Amino acid sequence: MDILLLERIGEDRFLVLAPPPAWTGKLSQTGFKVGSEVSLSEDFLVLDTFFPDAEDLWISGREGTISCDPWIQSDAEGREWPLAARAMHSDGKPLLLLEHLGESYTRQQQIHQLARENMLSKDELELEVHRRTALIRKGEEELAHRLLDVSNWRDEETGAHIRRIGLYSELIAKALGWSLQDLDDIRLAAPMHDIGKVGIPDYVLLKPGRLDTEERRIMERHAFIGGEMLKSSEIRMIEMAHQIAIGHHEKWNGQGYPNQLAGEAIPISARIVAIVDVYDALSSERIYKPAWPEEKVLELLQNERGAHFDPELIDLFFELLPEIRKIRLQLPDEKG
Repeated sequence: MDILLLERIGEDRFLVLAPPPAWTGKLSQTGFKVGSEVSLSEDFLVLDTFFPDAEDLWISGREGTISCDPWIQSDAEGREWPLAARAMHSDGKPLLLLEHLGESYTRQQQIHQLARENMLSKDELELEVHRRTALIRKGEEELAHRLLDVSNWRDEETGAHIRRIGLYSELIAKALGWSLQDLDDIRLAAPMHDIGKVGIPDYVLLKPGRLDTEERRIMERHAFIGGEMLKSSEIRMIEMAHQIAIGHHEKWNGQGYPNQLAGEAIPISARIVAIVDVYDALSSERIYKPAWPEEKVLELLQNERGAHFDPELIDLFFELLPEIRKIRLQLPDEKG
């Protein structure tokens, strides 16, 4: 699934925030480039019926998200492209996301139609369901990577860091006895924990020093923004990513953010990522800080057992520490 990320700057005027996917060139004569201003109404006529509701949200300034029903749009060669739109308002930014839903969506609609017409046998239906499931899973993985591409376009986190977060989380979940599908889900979902940083101003996100109180308040909004971006999905992996994005800064004792959840009210996926994110972030060098010695990081984790972190998951983390270290050695941060 490919996503075009835009910021509304006026009526039917948008600013391109991230590199546009290739399908935009098939469906539009507009030259989509990062930083360019574009109009959508001529190329995407369906949006004319969606924009009144979207404008109400954008102009009101209230936080929230509204979605447009999927539609099919054909290019000059007659190829059909299933699309969907989502408008949102996050931390003062009115955003529009246009998504290409991929071949799995088109194939699913075709299967439904054929089944209604009794044109498929039971065996053919089972085969098509298997193929569709594989396509959907492939689409989910591509969606995760595309969303991360959007986030990393602005964030200073390394690619190695986000890959390690996924593998650490999968390792802990496997020790907990999760199913294979759930293991795949958390491996893909965990790296999206900070996707809400796409809505944080550059002067805060890229500041090379310590944040002041107001800047810290703005930065903490990324958990809420990420939750808004990923909420209400029927895809299990994206729903898990939503729980992680909005919940990975909650604390076991209820003193975290954004919702001050406590204990098992925090989704277990978010509790897992909370531990491995702190471990990896503190162990890594950033433009605003040197890497901590591992013993200091481990001391902090142990001291926060039962306060910041789930005590049972902290104990499991320490049991798995040799394997955690192997992952870190296999995926070091890029130099230069």
